[in-house]
Amino acid sequence: MEGIWGGTVPLKKEDVPDMKPSWLPDGLWVADLSLAPHSQGLPTILLTAALALRVARNIHRNFDDRI
Repeated sequence: MEGIWGGTVPLKKEDVPDMKPSWLPDGLWVADLSLAPHSQGLPTILLTAALALRVARNIHRNFDDRI
């Protein structure tokens, strides 16, 4: 896949525990405001940081399960 891709990746209710949409390929994670269910207003940096931290913890947990 070449080029620049963009879009949003909102979470469905059933995807929240893993913080990863079920349709994303294995090994591909998203940690930005597109995960939020609706606009959060300003400032958004705290929400972005919290989402990224939660996704990072899930990646780490997923990685630990493979070792």
